[in-house]
Formats: sequence, structure tokens, C-alpha cells
Amino acid sequence: MGTNQNYLMVALQLLGSLGLLIYGMRMMSEALQKMAGPGLRHILAKMTTNRVTGMLTGTLVTCAVQSSSATTVMTVSFVSAGLLTLAQGNNVIKSLTRQFFVPTTRRMPDSARR
Repeated sequence: MGTNQNYLMVALQLLGSLGLLIYGMRMMSEALQKMAGPGLRHILAKMTTNRVTGMLTGTLVTCAVQSSSATTVMTVSFVSAGLLTLAQGNNVIKSLTRQFFVPTTRRMPDSARR
């Protein structure tokens, strides 16, 4: 009986955490929509004009906040708020995946790549 209660508690905590995450992202998106003036839109548009500047922006923001998760959440919120297009947000997030996954694949032995 105790094990079933543990599984139930873990499931409830997981659902509660997921609900809080989604609620927090929605609140941040709404706040960004209210706060975003033409200046912020202009800055974000300039920083993500093409793939290279988008990836540089993603790299710099990730280094500044030292969290790829925070950068991803901010990017998703900017896209949700309409401050970035999906393509611009994609360029920012691509820099995150390249930073973490490309070096890993280069270290793999040749036998593992086949």
C-alpha cells in the first residue's frame, strides 16, 4: 500500500509542477506583451535578423544567464508574445542545441557512428 501512495504522490507532484510551469510561462508571455514597446521589438528584430546573429544572440544570452533552460523559456515566451517570429526563435534555440550536442557527437568512436 505504501508504494502505491508513493507513486500517487510523485504523479501528483509532477502534474502540479507541470501546471505551475505552464502557468508561469503564460503569465510571462502576457506580461511581455504588455511591456513590449517598439524599442524592444526593434532590438529583438535587429539581434535576430538572420541565422548567424540569432545563434550569436542565443549563445550570448545563454552565457549571460548561465542557463540554457532560461534562454529557451525566454525565447518561447518572446515567440508566444509575438516579439519574435517562429523562425527567429528557432535560430536562437538552434544555438543552444549546437552548443551541447555537436561536441558530444564528435567525441563518439567511429564504431558508434554507424
